[in-house]
Amino acid sequence: MTPKERQQVLARLAASDVVSLKHKEIIEDTAQMTQDENDAILNIMQNMNVTSRGVAEIQLRQMVRHLQRAALTINFDINSFLKYPPPKDLKNIHERGSNDANYMNRRENVEQKFFKYNNANRPGPQGILDNIRQFGSKPNNPTFEPVTRPKYAALNYTSNPRGPARQYGNSYMELKEHVKHKCTYTAGDSFVYEHDPLSDKKIATFHNLERVIANMEPNPLEWLHNAAVGSPRHPNLQVGRYVEAQVHTEILFNRDVKKLYIKKTDIKPHGLTKVIRECIEIFAKRNGIVVEFIA
Repeated sequence: MTPKERQQVLARLAASDVVSLKHKEIIEDTAQMTQDENDAILNIMQNMNVTSRGVAEIQLRQMVRHLQRAALTINFDINSFLKYPPPKDLKNIHERGSNDANYMNRRENVEQKFFKYNNANRPGPQGILDNIRQFGSKPNNPTFEPVTRPKYAALNYTSNPRGPARQYGNSYMELKEHVKHKCTYTAGDSFVYEHDPLSDKKIATFHNLERVIANMEPNPLEWLHNAAVGSPRHPNLQVGRYVEAQVHTEILFNRDVKKLYIKKTDIKPHGLTKVIRECIEIFAKRNGIVVEFIA
């Protein structure tokens, strides 16, 4: 193993430690956990017209379970997918790079607020904190490894047949169950919390999704409530109205992707539709992925 390869392995471990530290931080703050659950119950009672706290508590459990069982998905633009050689993994924005300086600055600010890559003085084992800072902090850091930073997905809790974040593309992929445990979650796009002084208290892990429900706006709350305890619908989710997942691990196509949903009209403009379709099917077969072409 070369020094560079070793550094990348340590960076991937640092990325997974971000989730572990966040989960530890949440469960050790028992007062905030109680507050999150109470806020979630009140959110249900006030916005879903539930008059009984006992009923709201039961519905909260159902809604949490529904979120946990929802497909973890990534909508994407087919143009970024049709490349040769075909990709082995999914890159985050730091790995891909971007010419949009404003977007990159905003993304950096949000990720620092949520995950504190530059701060080694937070609670936790010092060795782990040092690794997170060494490989995850920016700017002016020669040991920065882009793989330390998250990729972004969403929970398709309404089972929307076009995916929950269509503003990022009409096709989407469904990730495997194990990836859910390597994510943190927010009620809505993380950019919503860019200027929120309490943003650190708005991010959840897989086992603390009451916090997400506590911070849901009325419309998404209603959609989740309907899907979990009422009549499921497929709302055309507005920008930022999904449950965002920040994925703190590599996403390898042959390990982590369960299914591809390719919108048929996405491949028509490229011409040679039959050839492109066959290429996608070959790629999916090689990686053990189910593929479905959707209307």
